[in-house]
Order: sequence, then structure tokens, then C-alpha cells
Amino acid sequence: MLCILNMGCNDNEEENSSPTFKVISASTSLPAIGGTGEIELSVVGDYVVTSTEEWCAPVLSGNKVLLTISANEDITGRNALIEICMGTESTVVPVTQLGAIFSTNFPAFYNFSTTGERKAYYLKSNLPYEIKYDSKWLSHKVEGDSVIERKNHPGHYQMWKNTTNLFFLPNHL
Repeated sequence: MLCILNMGCNDNEEENSSPTFKVISASTSLPAIGGTGEIELSVVGDYVVTSTEEWCAPVLSGNKVLLTISANEDITGRNALIEICMGTESTVVPVTQLGAIFSTNFPAFYNFSTTGERKAYYLKSNLPYEIKYDSKWLSHKVEGDSVIERKNHPGHYQMWKNTTNLFFLPNHL
């Protein structure tokens, strides 16, 4: 949904003047991981572009406002307003970003049998993640929203311990 609000940038606005620019298109709804958005304007001009939020950085390039959106690691979505001014005219374009999703039923503790048993648990996230182990006897694969762990040395009767760590990948956020 595109919502645009026109308002004046200064007090010297003339009555009954027609706008000199308008928003042609806007790609301003972004996922939690962030990325880029774009607002296309009808003409190239001497615009002043500002954002109400630091996580949404606008840059003017010709007749386009390019948006760089950082990752949203909170569970709630967020909104920003981009104000585009030229002369006495201004337009405000909203930017929305989804919140992070992370849900799992990963148990605090479980045992594997000696037969090479597999354990599966649910893990849903809209942010990139990595699973790491502190030992080599356990491995996993991801299938959809399931993580399947398995013992790499079936038949061994020795007691092994492992700590599984789940990391969000900051270089991807």
C-alpha cells in the first residue's frame, strides 16, 4: 500500500499552484533482513531528502531516492517516513519493515541412543543463522523448517557431550 502526504516545506507556498513533482513508484516494504528500497520521482530536481529513522538511509540519485535499510532484529515491525522536498513542495512516503521471526522447540537436553539415532526439531527464522557444535560427533541438516541432528559414530557406547550454538549471521544482517 502506498500512502503519500503532500505538504509545504516553507511558509511561502503559493495558493493554487500545481505540483512540480510527484511519486511515480515506491518500493518501501522490506523484510526483517533489510536491503534496499526505491522511490521514483516524476522529474530530476534539486530535492532535499530526509528520514525520520536512522535505520532507513535515503540517498538521492537523479529522479530516484535510494533507500538502504538495516536489519531489524526486533520481533516488532517498524516504520519510517521519507520526506522529499523541492522548493515549497514536499511529499512524505512511508517505509515499513517486518520484524524478526525466530521460533524453535529445540530442547535444553536430550540423549542419543547408540544406534545412530536422529533427532529433529522445529526452527523458523526470517534472518540467516548458523548452527555450530563444540564436538565432531554430531552433525545436522536443515529441511524446510526442521533441523535434523544425527550422531556421526553409531554403535559407540561411550558418553559424549556437546553444546549446540545457534548464531545469527551478523555479516548477513
